[in-house]
Amino acid sequence: MSFATQVRESFSQAIASRNIMLLSNFILVVIVLFLFIKTATEDVRVVAIPPVFRSEIELVGDQANSTFKQGWAIHFAQMIGNVSPKNVGFVVDHVTGYLSPRLKKAIESSMTKAALSIQTRRIQRSFVIDDLHHNLNSDIVYVWGQRTTQAPHSKPLVERWTYEFKIASSNGMPRIVHQDNYEGLPQRSEMRSNKVVDDAYLSKDVADVVDANGNTKKGTDQ
Repeated sequence: MSFATQVRESFSQAIASRNIMLLSNFILVVIVLFLFIKTATEDVRVVAIPPVFRSEIELVGDQANSTFKQGWAIHFAQMIGNVSPKNVGFVVDHVTGYLSPRLKKAIESSMTKAALSIQTRRIQRSFVIDDLHHNLNSDIVYVWGQRTTQAPHSKPLVERWTYEFKIASSNGMPRIVHQDNYEGLPQRSEMRSNKVVDDAYLSKDVADVVDANGNTKKGTDQ
């Protein structure tokens, strides 16, 4: 084999090796790009079991399971239902931080006024939970139990009370998009459906007024 022939074959082999290398690199780039797009567009699945919950909390994107919503509904019901002149300011600040923008705009001022009333009238309010239920059709969590309102120099007002919440997930944190409460057991979903459409529905609880004798006057829808 002549020297020229050897040079041509070596050159051809080099070209072939180069083409194979380019093809391999191209395939690797395509694979990496595919994995990047898949990771960027796929919702991350998070599973957690905090000690206050009995089962797993699952978050897929902004979708949360029933355990997440029930747990936070219990938390908010306990916060709102157990207030005193000393802690009511903290409760209002804490709860309003989780309200959706529309709901916050609708009820924040009323909550502030209610807090001032509790402080000036020295009202004590407690709430003991009996049970809860998550209606999967309306996505509302009902928390009910016994609520007691006590004013100085007056008999305590004891009522069976229900709190209801519709809780969404936003970046793994709860967002209250609907909140209401009323005397008695949970009302039927069919009767409540119209009120849940607008997440700015005003909570009766923040509009409750306690008169000088310690009697509770029920708030009205606004």
